[in-house]
Amino acid sequence: MIPATSSEVQLVEVKENLLFLHLATSNVVSLGLILAQNIVNCLVLLQEKHVITDSLDSQLDTIEAFLISLNTKMAVIDSVPNNEDSRKEYVKNARHTFNSVLDAMLQLTENLLDAQLLGLVLALKKSNDCQLYFHIQLRSDLVLSQAITIVTTGLLALLEQELTELPDWSIISPLVTVFSFLSCYGDERGMMEDAGECWASLQDRVLFKFLHSTSSVASVCVPTVSGDRSKLIVQVPLPHSIYQGLSESLRSGSTFSVNAVFWNLGINHEATFSQSIAGDSSLEQSINLAAAKALVSYTSSLKNISHTAEELVAELTTTVEANPSNKNISIFRLVMAANAALHGIAVLCCKSGKDRTSMAITYEEGRIIRENCGVTAEQMGEMIVCLRREGVRRENCRKNIGRALYSFSPFQMHFIPKEFRPPSGTFAQGISS
Repeated sequence: MIPATSSEVQLVEVKENLLFLHLATSNVVSLGLILAQNIVNCLVLLQEKHVITDSLDSQLDTIEAFLISLNTKMAVIDSVPNNEDSRKEYVKNARHTFNSVLDAMLQLTENLLDAQLLGLVLALKKSNDCQLYFHIQLRSDLVLSQAITIVTTGLLALLEQELTELPDWSIISPLVTVFSFLSCYGDERGMMEDAGECWASLQDRVLFKFLHSTSSVASVCVPTVSGDRSKLIVQVPLPHSIYQGLSESLRSGSTFSVNAVFWNLGINHEATFSQSIAGDSSLEQSINLAAAKALVSYTSSLKNISHTAEELVAELTTTVEANPSNKNISIFRLVMAANAALHGIAVLCCKSGKDRTSMAITYEEGRIIRENCGVTAEQMGEMIVCLRREGVRRENCRKNIGRALYSFSPFQMHFIPKEFRPPSGTFAQGISS
């Protein structure tokens, strides 16, 4: 066997890559046919006749011919004695051949991109498809705007709480834990789908940046948004007292993204319908399994993580894998505990943000009191009842519907887990949000 030079080894590697690309493009002929036919139509409109278009089939045949030629020349190089002068011409010819293959692959790629773009344009010619396209885009924009507002508020709240322990967010993205209590039934299923897509893409679509506010009045520190829907930059002005606590890179203008993890757990009667009658809670299961995987990935990227946080994440992963749905309240308890251990931002929500959300917030407040004050489980339950009866969540209901009552019915009480049931006298049925 004649030893090959470094340039010949590179030729072999490039040839193998070209063969892989060639096989990967063997199923795209239909797109090319659409493109070729539309080119013909355009040329007819321009009164340019007798033009033969180059279809994807012919381009793939051309690439295949070049590859056969490249194989032949590589075989010849292997049979030539190991003399640099005698092999120089063969290596030159081989390089010229695989350059020709690269040119053909480039042309094929450009045609594929044009075909994809043309397919989108042709789809928009149909009124129904066009309406659906812009409807989906509008839904995405509406959900994204709400998510950005929520995250910005959460970041400011976290800055005020943990200035002494704040990491460099330009290196380690802050964790945002979003826990929803929607059901996989009716309109709420669509809400879950919109929210899931939004939070999953937030890290790639939105960047945040802190600015030093020249005013000490907090009301004039208004964030500004620039960019387009594919990449947004949110600039958040901070008062001097908070701005000085940032890391050097954040003070110098570095941008950062957030790592949002979206969870969902249906707890009302509609969740029961989706699990038993409708028989489809697969969306919720896939959301929670993906969230557990994302949280494990996030914790593995941290350099300094407490042993408590590792144990909570491990227990949470085991719990989700065993039962990712079916009103498994342990998921919510462990998610909140893990988020606190990782110094993340917690976001709780449902459809209206006043009933199921109120039950979840007060339950989490009870958990925090128990872990920090050493009260018993019975005492925690009494505190939760007091918070739900006398706390500010009922005032939130008053601002929403004009009455300080949660919107639950006696019928729904049979389906809601006992940890999330409001005290008697604090709820009524038939209250519209």
